[in-house]
Amino acid sequence: MTKDTFPHKFFEQVKKYGDRRVALREKEFGIWQEITWKEYGEHVRNFALGLVSLGLEKGDNVCVIGENCKEWVYADIGIQAAGGVTVGIYSVDYAEGVRYIVDNCQAKFIVAEDQEQTDKVLEFRDRHPHLLKCIVMDMKGLRNYNDPFIIDFYDVVEMGKELDRKDPSFFDKRMDEIDPDDVNMMLYTSGTTGKPKGAMYTHSTIKHLLAGLTQANPVYESDTVLSFLPLNHAIERLMSVIIPVYIGCTVNFAEDTSTVEQNIREISPTFFLAVPRIYERLSSAIQIKMQDATWAKRLCYKIAMPIGYRICAFDQKGEKIPFYWRVLNFLAYLLCFRALQDHMGFLRTRLMYTGGAAVAPEMNRFFYAIGVKLRELYGMTEIGIATTHQGRGFKIGTAGKVLPGIEYRITEEGEFICKTPAMFKGYYKNPKATEETRGDGWMRTNDLVYMDDEGYLHVLGRRQDIFISSDGKMIAPDEIENKLKFSPLIMEAIVVGEGKEYLAALVQIDYPYVGKWAMNQKIPYTTFKNLSARPEVYELIAEEIRKVNKTLAHDRQIKKFTLLSKELDHDEDEMTATQKVRRAAIREMYRDIIENIHEAGHDV
Repeated sequence: MTKDTFPHKFFEQVKKYGDRRVALREKEFGIWQEITWKEYGEHVRNFALGLVSLGLEKGDNVCVIGENCKEWVYADIGIQAAGGVTVGIYSVDYAEGVRYIVDNCQAKFIVAEDQEQTDKVLEFRDRHPHLLKCIVMDMKGLRNYNDPFIIDFYDVVEMGKELDRKDPSFFDKRMDEIDPDDVNMMLYTSGTTGKPKGAMYTHSTIKHLLAGLTQANPVYESDTVLSFLPLNHAIERLMSVIIPVYIGCTVNFAEDTSTVEQNIREISPTFFLAVPRIYERLSSAIQIKMQDATWAKRLCYKIAMPIGYRICAFDQKGEKIPFYWRVLNFLAYLLCFRALQDHMGFLRTRLMYTGGAAVAPEMNRFFYAIGVKLRELYGMTEIGIATTHQGRGFKIGTAGKVLPGIEYRITEEGEFICKTPAMFKGYYKNPKATEETRGDGWMRTNDLVYMDDEGYLHVLGRRQDIFISSDGKMIAPDEIENKLKFSPLIMEAIVVGEGKEYLAALVQIDYPYVGKWAMNQKIPYTTFKNLSARPEVYELIAEEIRKVNKTLAHDRQIKKFTLLSKELDHDEDEMTATQKVRRAAIREMYRDIIENIHEAGHDV
């Protein structure tokens, strides 16, 4: 009987689909190259055996750092098939961040994408004798590195082939040593609230990560997904590795983060996941495109959008859509919405998800208006996905309903806590943090929420992010910030005002969009800092904030703001690798601005 582990399930699918179905696609030299399940299986098997040849023992940790590509998933499943534990690292992490995780998990090997990632490892390798080899996926630029510590990914594959020739039964025997309760994957938290912690998952919990989601919103083997978010992130790993292995659908790897929009149009995925920042870019791109479109296209857009918004309003109120509005919406689809969906690459998209942060209701209404439902996912690294919009159920401004199989409670303080079969085993070498987080079996999320009468979850924000104004009102900044960021002119916003009479905001402009506006207005500028300091830009952003204020209660309106003179950057610890603001770091780095913004800030 086949063991219930992730590698065993993978090789079941390899046997089932063989050369009949495409498992992966990756673009090389401008052409999408296809990899069948049989080829996928051979690479995973040979890489696993190669790792054993290098000295990998059961339970050893192996780090993987790089952009999404076929070698990343070969390594991921190969490590697990050899009895090891895959530990992903964000490719944008600087050397010290990589060193921290390699040291924390005591990795025996690290699989690095290219010269850039290898150079990070070389900076600290002498301080970590437990790290035996750096296995490089792409050796371009490294041919002259005469260092036995570095080895080509495909040389490891060849070592695996050699071991297989010598002992064809070795691989199966090695796989038989794997048990369902063995740790097979470690996901490090993003570090928004402190040092990243390694959340351990076992083979037996992996399958539960997808069970509730695919029960609520089924995925089929005919589906295709575009993979571009970091694979060491819990949700992307689920969407691009775990679900495709269990369901048998096809994964397409984006060329890089700068070509995502183009790759979406080429692939037209049937299910799709992105963080809110991507959807913000897509909606901004449409608005920019409309400015440069012909008068006829602008007219169609101007007529169609109110119709789409009206259809959205009918649905959200639970009202039956009158026949003539359905006819108008069909005409709007033919004249405008179909072309917009096709331009973005969502003409075939059946399931469109957003996760990692809350999305502005205005953003959701925009996509709904053009005919695409943007389903929010709510979850954590430690529990996977807890809620989403399921089936036809869809309520804007919420995180959907709790998924099947998840037991939950909302505490008196309003915190969402839950139990799930997909819960992580614990934090690596950190029993104290494990006990604090899930000591009694209930996972503490630190998120304050409320459930409405229809069973939809409303997430107010992280407990530590919510503050109290001078009149005792509880302020959840996320909701206000997301409304501000829906504007194509605003890239980032941080709301402040703890203990103050009114709220203020630090705002980062969207440089390309505001820059285009400035050129159209014949306003000269040289740099981001120079553009942000222009009085015309201050007035432009003030007008955007006034628009948002009209949608907010009086005590949640922004009265003062200041424009940041630089873009927030992950390398300076202002943002996480998933593009979430590190509030504690911002409060420290911009302390002087925050302390003076209520007196010296620009009036809205």
